[in-house]
Amino acid sequence: QSTWGLQAQFNIALTEQDLLNAVTAFSSHAEQGCLRLEGFRQIMLGLGLKAEYVERFFRSIDVNSQGYLNLTDFVTAAVMFDPASPHDGQIGEERIKLIFRVYDLNDDGQIDGSEFIHMVRHIKRALGQGTDEKSVISAAEMAAANITSAQPNGITLVEFREAVRHKRFRGTSRLFRTPQSLFRPTAKTTPRQEMPSPRHTPHSQQIQYHQQ
Repeated sequence: QSTWGLQAQFNIALTEQDLLNAVTAFSSHAEQGCLRLEGFRQIMLGLGLKAEYVERFFRSIDVNSQGYLNLTDFVTAAVMFDPASPHDGQIGEERIKLIFRVYDLNDDGQIDGSEFIHMVRHIKRALGQGTDEKSVISAAEMAAANITSAQPNGITLVEFREAVRHKRFRGTSRLFRTPQSLFRPTAKTTPRQEMPSPRHTPHSQQIQYHQQ
């Protein structure tokens, strides 16, 4: 798939200059057509992403664990976490999958209680709401009950996707964003970037998912 074909795939309006900015960033940090973690790190830091979040961004994009991104992988991902990208349609579908992978910290294919608490905390913080332990856990428990009732150990991608699609779980549009746009370097966004900490929530803060 050509990079230019992304515009048709995701129904987005990127100018030749937008794409040139992305290709230039990639070419400046890639080696033999492969962008590895360190090169990706330099690009992301330039877009204002916090250093501690860079590796998780990279791992969530490198779904086949190749250790590098090609140009199409990179530009596709840049569309996903651009501050101006919509959170619905085909872009929204891809963003949902990426957000799920980002918060599935142990890569077991489910978002468990501690991982979900991280997500809810980041959403509340991005929305300017209180993030004290009690309110976060309470919000996470209520949200989890709206998402799943059949999985005792966590939320699956299918459940997560359906909950976001049908607005049973809100706020994910604020997640997985870079403060600045790769395509339009002068464009900035006001929402705060939020990403999961590598630390796991203590056992006392685990959510117990409900079973029917």
